[in-house]
Amino acid sequence: MTTEFMDAAIDMLGVLTVILAMIIGVVLFLKYYRFQNFARTKTSHLRLVNMLPLAPKKSLALVEIHNRWLVLAVTQDAVTLITVLDRPGEGGGTADEPKSPIDESCSGAGC
Repeated sequence: MTTEFMDAAIDMLGVLTVILAMIIGVVLFLKYYRFQNFARTKTSHLRLVNMLPLAPKKSLALVEIHNRWLVLAVTQDAVTLITVLDRPGEGGGTADEPKSPIDESCSGAGC
C-alpha cells in the first residue's frame, strides 16, 4: 500500500510541477509581450509641454499634438480648449513665447 501511495504522490507532484511551470511561462510571456507592445507605441504625437497652476484644482495646460499646441483650461470637473497655436519654429514665436492669436488680431495701443 505504501508503494501505491508513493506512486500517487510522485504523479501528483509531477503534474503540479508541470502546471506551475506553465503558469510561470504564461506570466513571463505576457510580461515580455506587454513591454514590447508598449515600446512600439512610445512614439506618441501627444506631449505635455507645460502646466501652469492657477488655483487649487485649476490650471492651464499647454499640450503638443501633431505639431500644434493646444492651450487647455483644466479644472476638477472639466477640460476646456482655449485656443490652438502653431508650434514655434513652424508658424512664428519663439520656444519660450509662442505666437498668440491676440497679437494677430490686435494692432494699436487700444488693445
